[in-house]
Amino acid sequence: YEMANRVARTLYRSILKEVRGLTLSNSRIFLLEKPDHRKWGHGQVVENTSQVDVLLGMLPARAGILALDWAMTEKDLVPTPDEAVEGFTRQQLYKTAKALFHYQRTEKDEGAIRSAEDEGFEALRVLASQQQRQLCSSTCMTAGVHVRCTSVFVPQQQRGKDSFLFTYRVTVHNTTRNTSAVKLVGRHWEILDANGNVTGSVPKGSHGVVGMTPALQPNETFEYYSGVELPTSEGRMSGSFQMIHLNDSEASSGPFTEKGDVSEEGGKGEEFDVMVAPFALRGHSQVPS
Repeated sequence: YEMANRVARTLYRSILKEVRGLTLSNSRIFLLEKPDHRKWGHGQVVENTSQVDVLLGMLPARAGILALDWAMTEKDLVPTPDEAVEGFTRQQLYKTAKALFHYQRTEKDEGAIRSAEDEGFEALRVLASQQQRQLCSSTCMTAGVHVRCTSVFVPQQQRGKDSFLFTYRVTVHNTTRNTSAVKLVGRHWEILDANGNVTGSVPKGSHGVVGMTPALQPNETFEYYSGVELPTSEGRMSGSFQMIHLNDSEASSGPFTEKGDVSEEGGKGEEFDVMVAPFALRGHSQVPS
């Protein structure tokens, strides 16, 4: 039993250390789910998932069930969705981690203790993966439109020693700072390899994304997946989206329209650029997740 306590204390300290690594003392960490390379080429309007739901989905099974119960009954132990809209503070994650460990320290059954240890190691793996995900992500707000990108290496699709394939997820959120719908009509990308050489580019104004030109009302989010191949194991991407504001009649035509069917009349605003901050493409050095 004393050995189990020592293991638990070591895991506890290690998990708090990982949380410190994820968050600066005065910042928030926005938890990122792993991009699914099987969705490459797909895009859709998605529900705005709360950060609390993302956290609960990342926790090991028993811890997740316990935290879900606390979210409904012990609201001081798990932040509410409104408190975590922009992510979690270090203090919020500390409080949840401490509560989980204090609860599991009351376990007496040997099988339950072993399960708790296994879940502690799983939590460490999840935190390490999250750390890598943050290094391969970027976020940027322009004119009330928020763009977040996350990339992941796809080793199973490598076609040779000088071929490194990455998939990336882009979410475009029209925030409530805007009072009108916006439409994504074009894109621009610049792709660099590990040596800073431009290995690919998409000219500014190229039509839409994954064959779509989504229109988003305030507080709506569009998510899409695409990918890129590099000759080196690391690189980066950056760029912009070309967007326009829509009036009510144009926005009511639906979220996806083909090129050219936004009228030049009817109050359409000037085209404006929404920046995509640089995000890393990292190959073999990534922690499996």
